[in-house]
Amino acid sequence: MTQVFGYSLPVPWWLFLSLFLGGWVGLSLLVSRGFKRLIHRWTENRKNHLDQIFIRSLHTPFFILLLLLGGWIALGAVELTPKMARFAQVGISLATAFVLIFAGVKIYHGLLTEYGQRYEPIKPSLGILALLGKGLIILVGLLVTLDSLSISITPLLTTLGIGGLAVALALNSIIRFRGPFTGILLIPWISSFVVVGILFIWIYDPQMGVLNDILLRLGVIEKPVAWLASPRLAQISLIAANTWKFFPLVMITLLAGLQDVSPELLEATRVDGANWLGTFRMVIFPTILPSISTGVLLSTIWAYNSFTLPIVMTGGGPLRATEIFGLHIFKLAFDAFDFGAAAAASLVLFLQILAVIVLYLKFAERE
Repeated sequence: MTQVFGYSLPVPWWLFLSLFLGGWVGLSLLVSRGFKRLIHRWTENRKNHLDQIFIRSLHTPFFILLLLLGGWIALGAVELTPKMARFAQVGISLATAFVLIFAGVKIYHGLLTEYGQRYEPIKPSLGILALLGKGLIILVGLLVTLDSLSISITPLLTTLGIGGLAVALALNSIIRFRGPFTGILLIPWISSFVVVGILFIWIYDPQMGVLNDILLRLGVIEKPVAWLASPRLAQISLIAANTWKFFPLVMITLLAGLQDVSPELLEATRVDGANWLGTFRMVIFPTILPSISTGVLLSTIWAYNSFTLPIVMTGGGPLRATEIFGLHIFKLAFDAFDFGAAAAASLVLFLQILAVIVLYLKFAERE
């Protein structure tokens, strides 16, 4: 039984919502088609192009707002559990905000086209099919560049597994000169992204780079390597630069967690005959787990938003191998002047970061 506006219906709530929303979509299509014909008749004889841009840009947002209105009605009609109701409210609120931004972006893009002397004759909107098609193109474009995610995620795992944790354990084991060593190791993190990018460009330079000079002297390579000219080598080179930049953040976070490990517990495990691995697994790791989760969250968010290093070192090349999400959005907006696509891609990036934050909060709540 489902309670709908105080009445009991002998159907599951999900079936009622499916039927209601399906009917609402059909009704919205009819209303949207009528609205589309009305605005085209209204603007057909208008000589002011700005009026045409403003009015005709409202068709697609109007249709989506109709769909969201149906969602709000369905949400108020059906009695859901508090958790599901809260989840639905947040989702519909985010979608409503995005539609309002999307409408403004379409109008703004049209005005830029008009004033920038890049005016193209305004064509009738294709409605929801055009919106879905454009969204599909954006998603396909992002999937094509999914390989660039390795530039963001690989440094995260590397800094946690090799850099941050190992250095934090080493610093925690020394008492004298811990402060100066920690300050020196924080230099990559406090350095500007532009400075780090220029530094690694010099390191990777085929003719005068330090890396090629060392490898040639050791006999590892026979001739200089253009590290930033090959798609795969450029990705590896950018991963190394990202790792060097981010590992101090993880290191200092884990070092703070290691300071909370109880000396009494460590001594008790040694008395019980536990080796170093057993001590780490039973005492150290559970203590620093909140610090690890915090480091993962911060590093993931900053890695997703990493923009300066790729644009300074490679500009997204070669062959878009290092074009990560942030750089992709920048090129859509300021190279192609496709602000609608850039806004949609930004929403995809926001949803990915939101998913990471939700997982972190769930994990923290469980702990």
